[in-house]
Amino acid sequence: MAGSASTRGGTGGANSLLALLAACSNSADPGPVGAFDATDLGAGSTKAEVGGADAHTPAPSADFPVVSLPPPDLAAPPAAIEELPVEVVRVFDCIPEGVGDRLGLTDLTGGPVGEIAIRPHDRAECQYHVYADVGGQEVRLSAVPSGYLFAQGHQVSDLAIVCVNDIQHSRAPNGRRTIDAVRIACAVATDGVFTALADVVAPATEPPTDRRRPSAEGGFAPWIRVIEADAEGWAMSYIRDSTFQFMNLSDNGRPAEDGVFRVEIRSSSPQSGIVVGATDKITSITNPASGAPAEPWVPSDEERLQLEGVVSFDDGPCPTGCPVE
Repeated sequence: MAGSASTRGGTGGANSLLALLAACSNSADPGPVGAFDATDLGAGSTKAEVGGADAHTPAPSADFPVVSLPPPDLAAPPAAIEELPVEVVRVFDCIPEGVGDRLGLTDLTGGPVGEIAIRPHDRAECQYHVYADVGGQEVRLSAVPSGYLFAQGHQVSDLAIVCVNDIQHSRAPNGRRTIDAVRIACAVATDGVFTALADVVAPATEPPTDRRRPSAEGGFAPWIRVIEADAEGWAMSYIRDSTFQFMNLSDNGRPAEDGVFRVEIRSSSPQSGIVVGATDKITSITNPASGAPAEPWVPSDEERLQLEGVVSFDDGPCPTGCPVE
């Protein structure tokens, strides 16, 4: 949809940003405590060993009184990440420029099916069709346009499966859009020949209300996570989300019915179509960082590379990153 949803909650990216801002002070690095030169202290200073390092400290006087500070509690655990309460937000802004003429969603390897992409059908209404690259030729998978946004797939040799989030939406006041329903539809391909997209997870459509807190009766959006092969076909995991916000990872205030689920998908041939198997709940936790300690962010080499040109990493006042001005 190339839309932006109002979100609350979420922790990993937010804490990384806070860590960046906290690290980016304009003050100069004062250096380690006690690392002063004797000339800065004037007469009456004494030389002492501090923390195993050679440093100078002033002799007790009216100008330099002795101050005793309690040692840090190194055994105290770091504070846990605090999640914001979740809210139901089913409106978003349609921004067709985010899609352009074509937007790739996922890429399959190991067989004839390649990239899965969307192309606009009606830019102003954020309605798209889904296409699969099969041997260099685009094949349309969707029968009707919709707000297709996320896709996952799996392919081994000549057998492939593609699943997409079908976000059905309509006009809302002030030029925005309202999410009416969200489904997961899948298609299976043998030698590049696809079945029609068929619903695998299709919650009952619940009209939007003014309710801000999610509930089991208010409907939900299933968001695709991962598709894996199993002994008889595939298993797809998805998040049951009563907030209708795909960027909201908070679990604070979620109904017990939400969580991560796993559904079996079966198909023996393009002619047989898709058969949906058993659905099981894996966990009630949708936020992978839930209950994790709120520790300072230490960027990995991969993160440093991805953020090159956006964040500057150096050994100065911002070793964990400062925004590039």
